[in-house]
This record gives sequence, structure tokens and C-alpha cells, in this order.
Amino acid sequence: MESMRLAVVHVEQHELVWLISRQSEESVRTRNWRYGLAGNGPYRVDRLSGGVHQIGVLFAKGGDWEVDSGARARVRGRKGGPCVP
Repeated sequence: MESMRLAVVHVEQHELVWLISRQSEESVRTRNWRYGLAGNGPYRVDRLSGGVHQIGVLFAKGGDWEVDSGARARVRGRKGGPCVP
């Protein structure tokens, strides 16, 4: 099986994170949906730590990622919190 190459197709900058959407290179190049990925949520990249997290489509569309990102940032600021590297 050949591995699929991915391309970044959209980046949204927010206060605490970037949301990065990707798609198969073949789909982008040919504009043919048959080569596209389905049901893939974006990656959330933490602007402070650089941590990368894949989030689900519904989580992304519903805006719940914003609440989660804010909670992670507050915990990160506490000494000994679970997000502190």
C-alpha cells in the first residue's frame, strides 16, 4: 500500500492556537473529491508549547476546541499542572 501525501489547505490563527486543515495532495492537484480525505478534523497547534493535537470534525465545527484550548492554557500556567512539560 502506498502512503498518501498530505498538503496544508487552510490555516486559521487564533489567540492560543492555529487550526490547520489538510487534504490529500492528489485531491488538491486534481480537484477530484474521489481522492480526498473524508471525516478528518483539523490539527490544533498550541502557539505556546508547539504541541499538535488532532481534533474531530464536530469538535472543530462546534467551537468546543476554543473552550478546551483556554482550559489547557490556564492549567499550563499552574506549577505542576498536567500540561507543563
